[in-house]
Amino acid sequence: AVTGVQTCALPIWMVERLAAKMENEPSDLDGWLRLGRAYAVLGDGDKALAAYGKAVALKPSDAGVLMQAVQGFLERRAPTAPVPAEVVGWLRKIESLTPGQPSVLWFLGLASAQEGKKDEALVFWSRLLASMPAEAPETQTLKQAMAALRGG
Repeated sequence: AVTGVQTCALPIWMVERLAAKMENEPSDLDGWLRLGRAYAVLGDGDKALAAYGKAVALKPSDAGVLMQAVQGFLERRAPTAPVPAEVVGWLRKIESLTPGQPSVLWFLGLASAQEGKKDEALVFWSRLLASMPAEAPETQTLKQAMAALRGG
């Protein structure tokens, strides 16, 4: 067996190099998004969150940038992992800028449920359910999640 070989598809030295570059080019929006994705791939949630936060700070009212940050951060996390408060803030901002996006409604409901805010979660998920085709497999999953939240 070979030891000392980087097993991740993304070499750490490349990520470190990009991080150093970003310290010298703090206004490079695409660079911060790339760095966030790189840290997410490496499984470093704290650094990914920080890099995405720098990108969002550059364009805080750009729903596209906010969505890239949210998706980049959440796509590599376990479905039951808590949604960090910073990401919930981004989701709320997206919802205020472009209401009704299904993935945003799902994650806002999930975050609310995780925080024990059942009524709030049900509001988000009810809005999501109203926009879904009745025959979609996700519809049944959502209905089950809502029933579980209601306690039966």
